Amino acid sequence: MSNDESVRVDKDVVGPIADFIPRRSRDDRNIRPSDVDALIRTIDEARDWEIRKAAVKAFSQVGEETPGIISDPRVVYALLRALADSHWEVRRQAVAAFGTLGVNAPDMLKGTDAVPEMIRALDDDEWRVREKACEALGGVGSETPDLLEGSGAIEALVDTLDDEAWDIRMAAVFALKDIGTASPHLLEGTDAPAALVAALEDEDEEVHTSATAAVEDLGRSDPGLFENAGVPSDLAENIDGMDPDEVARDEEAEEEEDEEAEDADEEETEDEEEEEAEDEEEEGEDEEDEDSFDRETVVEELHDQTKSEVMDEARDLDVSGRSSMSKDELVEAVADAKEAAAGND
Repeated sequence: MSNDESVRVDKDVVGPIADFIPRRSRDDRNIRPSDVDALIRTIDEARDWEIRKAAVKAFSQVGEETPGIISDPRVVYALLRALADSHWEVRRQAVAAFGTLGVNAPDMLKGTDAVPEMIRALDDDEWRVREKACEALGGVGSETPDLLEGSGAIEALVDTLDDEAWDIRMAAVFALKDIGTASPHLLEGTDAPAALVAALEDEDEEVHTSATAAVEDLGRSDPGLFENAGVPSDLAENIDGMDPDEVARDEEAEEEEDEEAEDADEEETEDEEEEEAEDEEEEGEDEEDEDSFDRETVVEELHDQTKSEVMDEARDLDVSGRSSMSKDELVEAVADAKEAAAGND
C-alpha cells in the first residue's frame, strides 16, 4: 500500500500506518522511504484534518519511541508545513512533534526553521497551540538547550507572560522555569528573571503560585539570577544564598528613591505652574500695553492724511459738526472720538 503512487488518504489507510511505523521501527530499526512518502503525502493532501493530524502524530511517535530512527530531512519540512495547517489541532500536533524531535532527535532540527517556527507558534490565534508551543520550547530548552541558543526563544516566552489567557501565562512560567533549571545561563542577561518576579503580581492565583515556585526553585539553584530582579524580601527568605535583610534594605532604598522622585516631580510641576502664571501675567501686561490708546500717534497719523480722508473717518465715527470744521479741528475731534471708543472697550 505504501508503494502505491496514489496513496489513499482516509482513516482506513492512515490509521494502520500511524500505528505500524513506530511498532516496526522498534523491531527492525528501519523505516522505509515508502512509509515516509505515505505520511508526507497524507500531511500535504488529506482533506480531513483528523487524518492529517494522525500522520503528524505518527512522526511524533517515532521520534518519541525510537529516537534517532528518522533521518529523512523531508520529515522536518513536512512538519513545518503542518505548522501552517488551517486546523488548530494539526498545528498543535506539529508543535508537539517538533518538541519531541527536539528532545530525542535534535540533530534533525539543527539548521532548519523548526525552532523559529515553534517560537512563531507562541502567537497562534488558538490558545491551545500557544500552550503547546510553551511546553515544547520548555522541553527542548531543558533537554537540548543548544537548540535555543541565540534563537530568541527566551525573549518570546517573556513576552508570552503578557498573554491574555492565564493558561498561556502559566505555561510560559513553567517553560522558563524548566529552561532555567537545566541551563540558567540561558536566562542570564535577559528580562526573564525580572519578568518572573513581575508575574508574582499576576491577577490569576494559579499564575501567581506558579511564578512563586519558579522564582524559589531557580533562586535556590542560582541565587545570583535574581540579584537585581526585585525579589520581595518575604520570598527571599526561602532562597538560599539570598540575604532577606539586604533585599529589605534594597526595597526601602527603592521606596525612598520613588518618594524622592515623586517629590522632585511635584516640585517640577509647581515650578512649571509658577512659570506659566508668570507668563500669563506678562502676556496680560503686554495686551494691556497693546490696548492702551496712544493719542499722540493717532494725531500724527491723522495729520498725514488729507482733509477728505479725515472727514471720512469723522463720518464713520459720527463726529457732530464735522462739516464746518477745519482739518485741524477734524483731527482733534476724530482723535477724541477714537480715544473715547478705546476707553469703552
